[in-house]
Amino acid sequence: MTETWEERRTFPWILIGFPLSILGILIGFPLSILVATLGISPRNGYAGSGGLSESGYLTGPPLRTRLQWQVDVAFVERPLRAAIRSLSNSYQIAVLLDRRIDPDRPITLQLKDTSLRIVLEQLAKQGEAEILWVGPVGYIAPAGKAWQALAATETSEEILRLKAPTIADQWRQPTPFSWPDFTVPRELVAKLGDQVGWRVVPLEKIPHDLWAGAELPPLTFFEKVGLVVAQFDLRPIPEPSTKEIRLEPLEPTFRWRRTYPVSPAPGGSLQTLSRMIPQAEVAVRANQITVFGTWSEHEQVIRWLHRDDLSPPARLSPGSERRYTLRQARGRFETVFKQLSAALGLELRLDLEGLARAGILPDTPVSFSVENATLEELLRAATGSVGCDYRLEGNVLFLFPKR
Repeated sequence: MTETWEERRTFPWILIGFPLSILGILIGFPLSILVATLGISPRNGYAGSGGLSESGYLTGPPLRTRLQWQVDVAFVERPLRAAIRSLSNSYQIAVLLDRRIDPDRPITLQLKDTSLRIVLEQLAKQGEAEILWVGPVGYIAPAGKAWQALAATETSEEILRLKAPTIADQWRQPTPFSWPDFTVPRELVAKLGDQVGWRVVPLEKIPHDLWAGAELPPLTFFEKVGLVVAQFDLRPIPEPSTKEIRLEPLEPTFRWRRTYPVSPAPGGSLQTLSRMIPQAEVAVRANQITVFGTWSEHEQVIRWLHRDDLSPPARLSPGSERRYTLRQARGRFETVFKQLSAALGLELRLDLEGLARAGILPDTPVSFSVENATLEELLRAATGSVGCDYRLEGNVLFLFPKR
């Protein structure tokens, strides 16, 4: 698939340049997010074979392609919600943060040449959470809880498909989903029921809460409901005869049926999977494997099916040398070098007493620029701007006064 850029722009934070893709660096925001990409810039529009929702988020194959992009990121004491929002906006991916996750938890994460999917997974782990994809939405929930949204969605759709297939087909048509700040989730679920002429009962099972606003790409009816009620350990059960959606607890031991496509069906699949998950029911038919089990059992199936799908990430060739361009890099001495070290993946060691004797204090102004510089040229320009010296030992950067 060929993609074109409608508009190229740089991040309003720190950007690290690479061969064939030199990006500027702006330093001046304390504890800012440092993001680097290999030959890729975020864009305002997506040109390709569809895949961009009205809300501006990617869906379908373009989303899966975007999640495979190799990127470098460095977050320094960044609030979790802000870090997620920056990635979401930069790469046009929809992410929903569960109500039980602290959005202000500070995140420090540095990764190089890593797929965007893994970056999001590691970011979630920093918040003691996990991410699971429900349709085109990355749902970040407490560890061991994200599966509930998936189970709530899939089981409800299956129940309705068996009881009322015509209605099920209608409800599987994705439509936009958003809510404003200070939304009461109980009222949000009731409104979703009103939109299709059904009642959600008992709403009292959803405790009172106030949510920050969100705008998500188009979702099916039960994807919407599932993403809301799963945050309260609930699942919706449709009852077509009464036009009601009953809310029931979603227990950790909940089991449900999922079908996994395989092409072609691997020989010995039934025997192999049965040994891996002896408590689950496994069936193989044509190019499909059907498993009835808990989420932990489904996870084992997913890992087993995709064990050969991982390919090494694209990296710079051994002989290539990274180049850096910084335009009007400025700020306080300590802040600038902490940010710069984090962006370069280095540990910073400061001789504060010696620097102070030389008149270089933490708030001493720093201002410098470099163009297509090597790492040595970059560090020489940065330290020379305040009259100090440096020594690089492995991944440790030492700063001290000139002797």
